[in-house]
Amino acid sequence: METPTTTHLKATKQIIYYIKGTFNFGLWFSTSNDYKLVGYSDNDGARDKDDRKSTSEFVFFMGNTTFIWMLKKQSIVTLLTSEAEYVAAISCI
Repeated sequence: METPTTTHLKATKQIIYYIKGTFNFGLWFSTSNDYKLVGYSDNDGARDKDDRKSTSEFVFFMGNTTFIWMLKKQSIVTLLTSEAEYVAAISCI
C-alpha cells in the first residue's frame, strides 16, 4: 500500500470491472428437504510473490445452496503446503 505500481492498479481495475459485471447476480434459494451441510476449504499455495502468504478459501452449502463463502489472505507465512492447508481448514471454524 505504500508503493503501489501499475500492476496493482490493473488488478484493482479488474476487481471493479468484475463487481460491476456481476452486480445483478444473486443466490437462488429453492425449497428442498435436503438439508445436508457440506463444506470445502482450500488454499492457493503461496502464489503471492510479494509476501509469500497463501490465500485461504472456503465455501459451505446447505443442500444445493451456497450460504457462506470466504476468500482471505492468511496472516502468517507457512513453510509447507500441508501447513497452509491446515491454516485454511482452521479458518473455516
